[in-house]
Amino acid sequence: NRWVKVSISSVFSFIYLILKQIYGIYATAPYKYDIIIFLLLKSHEVKKIAVTYDSLERLIKLLLDNNIDVYNDYYLLVDEWHILFNSYVFRSKAVKCVLKYSQEFKEVTYMTATPIEEEFILKEIRHLPIVEVQWEGTVKVNINPIVTNNPAKVVCDIIKLAINGKMFGNLHFFVNSVEFIAVVIKHLPPELVRVVCSKNEHPGKGNKTNQKKLGDKYPIASTTNEVKLINFYTSTAFEGCDIYDENGRVFIVSDNYKKQTLLDVSTLIVQICGRIRNSKYNTKINHIFNKTENWYNKYPSYEEFKAFSEDNLKKAKDWLI
Repeated sequence: NRWVKVSISSVFSFIYLILKQIYGIYATAPYKYDIIIFLLLKSHEVKKIAVTYDSLERLIKLLLDNNIDVYNDYYLLVDEWHILFNSYVFRSKAVKCVLKYSQEFKEVTYMTATPIEEEFILKEIRHLPIVEVQWEGTVKVNINPIVTNNPAKVVCDIIKLAINGKMFGNLHFFVNSVEFIAVVIKHLPPELVRVVCSKNEHPGKGNKTNQKKLGDKYPIASTTNEVKLINFYTSTAFEGCDIYDENGRVFIVSDNYKKQTLLDVSTLIVQICGRIRNSKYNTKINHIFNKTENWYNKYPSYEEFKAFSEDNLKKAKDWLI
């Protein structure tokens, strides 16, 4: 249960909202939903409002316009705060919005299960005290590396085992490439497949929607839809959502020829490890990947990697000048 039991009115700001049982304020929702939200607020003594990062500004303005002192009367929880750093470049508008408005609240908490290194914490929140919560009953997760020259073939081989009854459980593949998924599922029975990804209904001129890439036989699903034997997830479901499947087996797929599938070990891979909440296989995660023949294969330390990256950054800047 992602909801926090609090006795004061609260705003919960999530990276995504995949909850059917609540009203949510979304940046693209019609204005009439703002009215519905406001009427619901008036009928409850303690209010709990869920918003995405993108729609936090819209919510605050709605409350202020109706003479509600949101900054003093509401508590703000910003979920998955590490994303404020990880997504700063390509979601700068939403991130800057969260940082700007969260500073105005009398009480605010930034929460994550995967904190980033202190030196990378954004300056807007670097001054805040850090509290580490030690959870009881935690289990150690073992990562099983599957090194291959062809990640897609390995995925197909695993699927064949499951279909032929030679592997127990449901397969959950986390791979941030709709094109990769489309190739793998092309000849699979649709009733066995569930794909969770962004719908991107307006991809821009000359670009296909994700549904077009997958084909009409494989409609884009949500994590709240029924689990199937074969399940695929892009980054839209790597964080901020819960998946329930007692028989779920997790496979993370990285293909060095598709850069968007290469994941941060300290945050995204850890987040994926915890997506399926109740699986009896949750102590073992499989990582399918192919190696790159370069300096990274020498397994450098953090200090060596940092020095290497800073040197390359300096060379790039010198070249531009």
